[in-house]
Amino acid sequence: MAMKFALIGYGKMGQTLERLATERGHSVVARLGKGWTESDVQGVDMAFEFTTPEAVVDNVLRCLEASIPVVCGTTGWDAHFAEVATAFERKPLGLFVASNFSPGVYALTQAVGLLSALSASWEAQLSLSEVHHIHKRDRPSGTALRLAEKVLEKQPILGGWSLAEDPVPGTLPISVERVDEVPGTHRLTISTAQDVLSIEHRALNRDGFALGAILAAEWLHGKTGVFGMDDLYRNE
Repeated sequence: MAMKFALIGYGKMGQTLERLATERGHSVVARLGKGWTESDVQGVDMAFEFTTPEAVVDNVLRCLEASIPVVCGTTGWDAHFAEVATAFERKPLGLFVASNFSPGVYALTQAVGLLSALSASWEAQLSLSEVHHIHKRDRPSGTALRLAEKVLEKQPILGGWSLAEDPVPGTLPISVERVDEVPGTHRLTISTAQDVLSIEHRALNRDGFALGAILAAEWLHGKTGVFGMDDLYRNE
C-alpha cells in the first residue's frame, strides 16, 4: 500500500528517506522543521522523526495529538521513553522506535548476544567501539548502547559500561570516535591470551538505515502499540 509520509527533520537522512520511499511507491507530502503544527500533517499516513534528543519528545507527542503513527530513529532520549510509550498505548496509536534501522546492524546485535554468551566462561576481555560523523551528538551512540545491553545480559560479571577514555575497572569499555562524515561503524572485540575475535558492521552510506526505517513504516501501518526491531523481524 502506497503511503503519504511526513519527514520531521530534513537533513541528509531525510533526503535519503525521500528518495528510497519514492522508489518504493510512497510519497513525501510534508517536510517539517521547528514550529510545525497539526495543519502541516493533514492527510499524512505516517511520520518519520529523525531530529535531536532535545526536540524528539515534543515532536512525537505532537504526532500523537494529530493521530499520526511515528517511526522514530532519534537517540539519546531514553529517560523519556516510558512516558511517551505509555501515551501511545493509551491512544492507542502505532510507534516504532529503534536506535538503528539497518538490517545489518540488527544482525550484528543478535551476533553480539550470541558471542557474549559463548565467551562468558572464557578468560576474555570484551570491548566495543563505534565511529560516527562529527555531527552526531550522543556519546556513545544509541546503537553502541544497545550492543552494550546485549553484552551485559550475557556477561553478568561486568558491572555496566564505561567510556574507554576514562575506563572503570570491571566494566565494558566503549571507544567513541567522531570522524568526518562516517555513516557508522560498530565493533565487538573479544580478546583472550590465545586469540582475538572481532565482529564489525560498517555502513557504506545512509541507504541501509533509511530502507530499514521504510520497512518498519510499511510493517507498522495499521498496527497499534509500541514496537522495535525485534518485533519487525519476529514477524518476517
